Amino acid sequence: KEISKRFQSDLIILPSSIHEVIVLPVNGKEQFDEMNEMIKEINKDQVADEEVLSDHLYYYNRSTEKLMIPSLSL
Repeated sequence: KEISKRFQSDLIILPSSIHEVIVLPVNGKEQFDEMNEMIKEINKDQVADEEVLSDHLYYYNRSTEKLMIPSLSL
């Protein structure tokens, strides 16, 4: 919520590993399917199995204060 306030934007949350996540402001040009494929490939090739957080991105809607999986919720 605080990061969303700072950016004045909805957010895309990319799970990098259990140690970190990447948070980006939404710009309206995101390709969720492509981003999910990128996450899956990186997890498969570069992250140890026990450190994988998730194989998909999350979307934070600032106005509803809800976190969702875009392919299932938008």
